[in-house]
Amino acid sequence: MKELIQLLLILLLPGVIVTSCNDKDDTSQTAEVPVALSAGIHTRTADTSWHPGDHIGVAMLKTESNEIIGHKCNCKYTTASGDGFFSALSENILYYPLNGDKVDLIAYYPHVTNHTSDHCIKIDVANQANLPGIDLMTSNRVLGACKNNPAVSMDFTHRLTKLQFKLKREDNTLK
Repeated sequence: MKELIQLLLILLLPGVIVTSCNDKDDTSQTAEVPVALSAGIHTRTADTSWHPGDHIGVAMLKTESNEIIGHKCNCKYTTASGDGFFSALSENILYYPLNGDKVDLIAYYPHVTNHTSDHCIKIDVANQANLPGIDLMTSNRVLGACKNNPAVSMDFTHRLTKLQFKLKREDNTLK
């Protein structure tokens, strides 16, 4: 009997050593995966391209809901070179849920910090000397994004319309 126990220990010991000496930890559930964000422009006031330093506000929502996940609202992302690839400073980086849940993402341009408590943006269009500064655009809503496929592509559309009126008097003269 003693020889049988020794034989089992000799056979099992290498297996225990091999499995316990794995230098790779399973971080699939604990590693934070950031959102990799790129965006194109469908319509804009002057052109259809981003400019260096353009910044957008991004929100992470529960899938098919308007409920914001934690503090993940109005996170500032910037395209440094205007190429449509956006990144954020460390305090604004959006990370996918660790448990792998899917989320929705939505964004707007230009990013502002003075939004209301219900996430409305105030835009003053009285001064139109700098149109890109008031060129409100929103993205499509990206549905079901998750950490297994972190790259997200958004498409932005211009939301304001500039109206010009030319008034004529009844005698067809301009004054």
